[in-house]
Amino acid sequence: MLQSEDLKRSIKVTKVDSPAAVEQSVQDGTAQVGLVIPQGFTEQVNTGGKTELSLLQDPGKPQTALIMRSIVKSYTERVSAVNIASSAIIGDLAQHAATSGGVNQDLGKIAHEVVEELTATVTNPNAGVLEKPVGEKEVSAKQYYAAAMAVMFLLFNATVGAKSILNERSTETLSRLLSTPTSKLSILLGKFFGTLFFAVLQFGVLLIATTYAFGVEWGDNLGQTLAIALSYAVAVSGLSMALASVLKSEQSADVVSGIGVQIFSILGGSMLPLAQFPELLQKVALVTPNAWALISLTDIMTGTEWQALYLPLVVLLTLGAAALSFGTWRLAAR
Repeated sequence: MLQSEDLKRSIKVTKVDSPAAVEQSVQDGTAQVGLVIPQGFTEQVNTGGKTELSLLQDPGKPQTALIMRSIVKSYTERVSAVNIASSAIIGDLAQHAATSGGVNQDLGKIAHEVVEELTATVTNPNAGVLEKPVGEKEVSAKQYYAAAMAVMFLLFNATVGAKSILNERSTETLSRLLSTPTSKLSILLGKFFGTLFFAVLQFGVLLIATTYAFGVEWGDNLGQTLAIALSYAVAVSGLSMALASVLKSEQSADVVSGIGVQIFSILGGSMLPLAQFPELLQKVALVTPNAWALISLTDIMTGTEWQALYLPLVVLLTLGAAALSFGTWRLAAR
């Protein structure tokens, strides 16, 4: 499997004779990933039995381990699925032959052909589930990371907006504003719209710069791109108000900016494509607004329809409205 025509150009396999030797290779740095295959692994997989592979990784090469885990998991699941399907088909044919009063030679031939075809599926390295984009076009790495960096940079506005409010509070500027006839709600909404305007402006600059400087194609429908960008900016600006209402100082906002935004960026797919995440992490990523924005922007690049964007738009706008309401309520109560 790992030495198929497609993989042997990028993966070099060195066989050793014991789990200890595998571990030693990883510790020495001579191997980036170690794969311990237990005795009887092939028989267990062929019979649909349970077995486990041990994957040892270099802590400095997490992406390599992730790729290796995906390859092994895909292969073992495919083999197990084919074996289970073969057993089910043969069982059904046998039951049918028994109820029809005898062994049917045609049915036996059909079972043999089906098993051969399914087995060929496993041995063919190009066989498998074909993944297609939502729309008609493929998304290049340049397009993906242009969108990924855009949503990450806009996410920083959440802490920038919060720091602005915290700074005005520490310098008593906010108190002087509140002493004027202007209502407290108007002042806080002004802060929200200021952050929103800056986020939209920042996305516009990124959109133009990546388009004309790097030739990034953001999709054929500019209206879809701007709608997602605006709704994401609303979510980010709302989060800035919520953060300002719970943080105590600019230093705490710096911590959130340095750690929290990075965690959200990793989880939301800005560092590594979401498609390479385990299925569970892909679902967990949807708790972050940047994941919704990134998925939508890449879908637009493939040529998706408006109907596919309704849910992301609702989620982002609802998140922004909820965060804005919470933050404004907390700040107004102080």
